[in-house]
Amino acid sequence: MTEEWRRMRDQGDIVAVVSMDLSKAFDVIQHSLLLAKLKAYRLVQAHCTLLKEYLSSRNQRVKMEDTFLGWQHARRGVPQGSVLGPMFFNILINDIFLFCRDVKLNAYADNSQIYSSDSDPVALDRHMRNAVETAKWWYRPNGMLGNESKHPVRL
Repeated sequence: MTEEWRRMRDQGDIVAVVSMDLSKAFDVIQHSLLLAKLKAYRLVQAHCTLLKEYLSSRNQRVKMEDTFLGWQHARRGVPQGSVLGPMFFNILINDIFLFCRDVKLNAYADNSQIYSSDSDPVALDRHMRNAVETAKWWYRPNGMLGNESKHPVRL
C-alpha cells in the first residue's frame, strides 16, 4: 500500500486513508450468511453441509483466572486459531469490494484500509466520506460491527 501511496503522491495527488477496525469480527460471523456466500461462490452442497456441521457443532466456555464457566453452544463465529477461521472471514467480507468500487480497499482480517487520491482536496474528502459510509452500510447486513472509536473519520 505504501508503495502505491508513494506513486499517487509522485503524480501530484493528495492521498487519503481511513483505517477501519471491526469489533469481534471473528466472533459475530453468522453461520447462515457465510454458508449462503459459499453457495453463491458455487461450493457444492456436500461441502456446504460439511462446513455447516463444522461450524454448528462447537461449544465454548470462558476461563477467568482458574475458574471455568459452563459450556455454551456456539451459535455464531468461526474458530480462531484454526486454519479455516481467517479463510471464512475473508470469504464473508470479500463482496465488500463490489460496493466500495471508487476507492482502493485493503482488507486484512478485521482491519481494512480505504484509500484514494485526487488533486482536489474537496473532491477527495467527499469521495472518502462516501466510501466510509458505504463500508459502514455494508457492515450492518453482514453482521459486522465497526469499532468507530478506533477509526474516527477526520478527513
